[in-house]
Amino acid sequence: HGLFTGYYLPLVHASLKKNKQYTVPVYGLPADLVKVNLSLFDSDSPNKVIIGQLKNNTLVPYPDRTAINQGALGKNANILVWADNAVDVFFAQIQGSVMVQLPNHQSLLLGYASTNGRPYTAIGKVLIQNKAIARENISMQTIRAWLQAHPEQVNDILNQNASYLFF
Repeated sequence: HGLFTGYYLPLVHASLKKNKQYTVPVYGLPADLVKVNLSLFDSDSPNKVIIGQLKNNTLVPYPDRTAINQGALGKNANILVWADNAVDVFFAQIQGSVMVQLPNHQSLLLGYASTNGRPYTAIGKVLIQNKAIARENISMQTIRAWLQAHPEQVNDILNQNASYLFF
C-alpha cells in the first residue's frame, strides 16, 4: 500500500501588467524574508531552518497565505507577473515551478525561490474533512472541479494552507 504523487510543469496565463483579466499577483522572493539555519546556532538542530522577518529587532514568523493575500507583503516583494486564475497559481506553488504564458505568446519559466516557512496543509484533506469530496475520489482534477463549481469558497479553501511559495 502506498500513495503515489506526480510532478508536472503547470501552465499559468499571465501578464506583466495588471488589468481586468490579470489580477492575481505571482510574487518573487521578498526582500524582508530571513532564513535562519538553526544548526549554525545549535548543534542539536541539524538541518533545521526557520523563516521569518524582522520586526522591532525580533525575528517573527513570516505572514501566512491569508495575510499575504490581504496585502501583508506591501512593497517587500516584486510582483513577477499577474495571473488570471488564483487556483492555477496555487497549484503552481505546490509544484514549485511554473511555465507562464504571456498574452504575446512569449513564455517565462519561474522556479522556486523560498516559502514563507508556514506549515503546508493539503486542501484535498480539507475538502475531505468538509465532506465536499469523498476520500476515494480525491485528485487534483476533482479538487479543481470542486473549486471551479464553488468560486465563492475558493479563497477560504486555499487559505487553509498557510504555506506560500515565492518564485
